[in-house]
Amino acid sequence: MKISVPATLENRGSTPDNSSSPARTVPPMNHQELQRYLSRTAARKVRLRLTDDRRELLEARSHEGQALNLTVHGLILDAPRRVIRALAGFVQEPVPERRRKVIRLYRGTGLDRAGDRSPGGRRVTLRHAGARFDLKAVYDRLNGEYFDGTLHAFITWGRRTRRRGARSIHFGSYNWERRLIRVNPLLDRGFVPRYFVDSVVYHEMLHAALGVRAGRDGGIEAHTAEFRRREAGFRHAARARVWERRHLHRFLTRES
Repeated sequence: MKISVPATLENRGSTPDNSSSPARTVPPMNHQELQRYLSRTAARKVRLRLTDDRRELLEARSHEGQALNLTVHGLILDAPRRVIRALAGFVQEPVPERRRKVIRLYRGTGLDRAGDRSPGGRRVTLRHAGARFDLKAVYDRLNGEYFDGTLHAFITWGRRTRRRGARSIHFGSYNWERRLIRVNPLLDRGFVPRYFVDSVVYHEMLHAALGVRAGRDGGIEAHTAEFRRREAGFRHAARARVWERRHLHRFLTRES
């Protein structure tokens, strides 16, 4: 797996302080469910775009008689119902007062601290749904099973690139500055078992949870003894390693 490390080394994960971590009594929505809910509430078509941009948490644009184009910070899917209800109220009547209410409630959860905040930085549009796997569903299931539902990070399918004769491949990566997990879209195929996709996502979630520390040689260390111990605790760890060894050639010999 590939990791992207911030310029300033910090031993940090992606879970907000417990004092501000949102409490949920129901499973989080996925992208399509939230889009349908907002469309029903507003009695108009809503096109929902999720990004990692923490500078603009909520944007709405529409023309007379057309769909409402809504761009929202991606961790809104993890927000408690009071925030979702406020967002629905804003969609019904997109006025400044209601926008401010959504942002105030959302910031109160601490979820807004994840994402890109660099001046002029390029926002990443989050793509969860693939042809075979929905990454948010995978993330939420693993979050509940291994992290007590407390981990907060973005996840998206990466970009499909064209490579000939590759000798190695990154199935996933984690960027600490953005708190963003990217998964190789070549995994979204019929011959790839769910447990292998789970193993890739779980590996990157461990990076989000455990962070990095200074190594003995003055560099950084991400795959610490604690990381390896917890990685071995994944229920399909051995099975996933065997599958990777047997099928790696299918990714290296195919144009991706």
